[in-house]
Amino acid sequence: MERMFSKDAEFGKLLKSPEMFAVSNVLHKAFIEVNEKGTEAAAATGIFMVGSLRPGPPEIINHFIVNHGFYYMIVNKDGVVFFQGAQSHI
Repeated sequence: MERMFSKDAEFGKLLKSPEMFAVSNVLHKAFIEVNEKGTEAAAATGIFMVGSLRPGPPEIINHFIVNHGFYYMIVNKDGVVFFQGAQSHI
């Protein structure tokens, strides 16, 4: 997954442009509302791209290697689980 953030990213089949592109940031947001009427949950992911003509790869502030399945939860400050999931196919 690191290559998509670097000057070596290959998005030629996805984007019809002579300019080379790289992913600069990925943002994931999750929403959950629990009330007396029920529960509503949603999630969205945004991928931000930049032209990679500038020298060097974009700076990566956080580095998270996903090379195995994992389990995740959204909890409040008291540890109550609001949203949970598992990623098993990498």
